[in-house]
Amino acid sequence: MRKNYDHVQCSVPTVQHGMLNVGHPIHLVILMRIVTAVDGRLEFDDWHCGSSDFTRRMSFESITENCESIIKEGRNFPVPVNHCCVVHDECYTLQLGQEKCDEDFCECNRRATISRRDCVDLLEASCSLVQLFGFGAYHNSANYTEPIDFVKQTLRAENLRKHYSNIYSSCPKVNATTSSCAMQYNMCDETPIECAEELSRCLLDAAAVDGSSLCHESVNEVCDLLVKDANSWRNTLRNSHFLWASLLRIVMGACVVLLLYCVLRLRPSSSTIDEKGKRYFPV
Repeated sequence: MRKNYDHVQCSVPTVQHGMLNVGHPIHLVILMRIVTAVDGRLEFDDWHCGSSDFTRRMSFESITENCESIIKEGRNFPVPVNHCCVVHDECYTLQLGQEKCDEDFCECNRRATISRRDCVDLLEASCSLVQLFGFGAYHNSANYTEPIDFVKQTLRAENLRKHYSNIYSSCPKVNATTSSCAMQYNMCDETPIECAEELSRCLLDAAAVDGSSLCHESVNEVCDLLVKDANSWRNTLRNSHFLWASLLRIVMGACVVLLLYCVLRLRPSSSTIDEKGKRYFPV
């Protein structure tokens, strides 16, 4: 039976800690940006950590080598880690305090690796680097301006796209976070309601940072639409990642059942073994 989540309250924010300084002159943290929207695979062009092509390449190779098992097992792991990076970047830009930004970033990394212990050491090292050497990056970020060609991601669902785009004008201080939230949602392969809840939390955290009443109103409007849309079965049909993941689980389950059936069919029964034993037993 499908659960109904109309009771979910979008106006109660939860804290989404963390970030990494990306897009500024000094980038110290080794993390990944986001996997491509087409097939979910991480590409170098999508890697935004590093102040130059060399440092980006070095960090990319380091993360893919040390966290190879995680990347192979679950493509979603880079998404929350990358979001920590984006939010940290914005925290530096808004000059909310280096110590606070770094502590939130480290906490964000810890939450991202709760169920993925393989890559903990690397992310903890990234946290230490930011705390030790982030002083220059923090102060340089005060002069940061959003690039003209900054891509503002929106939602794939047509009925949500326009409303989501309004958030950018209502919450101008957190455009990067808003874009990252959209990318997470578009790549989410959980159930529609789980994806909607994650996006709601992400947007509410962004609205809390922006602080304006207009931003909160715009975000709450999208949150309400998300919950209604997630409770619609047509949303399940639109969620290609969820459909493919569910289909894969069904196929794998069917293969296991078929394999067990074949093994049991080919295995000789005890009565057959007894008959063969009697046939050759000397009288």
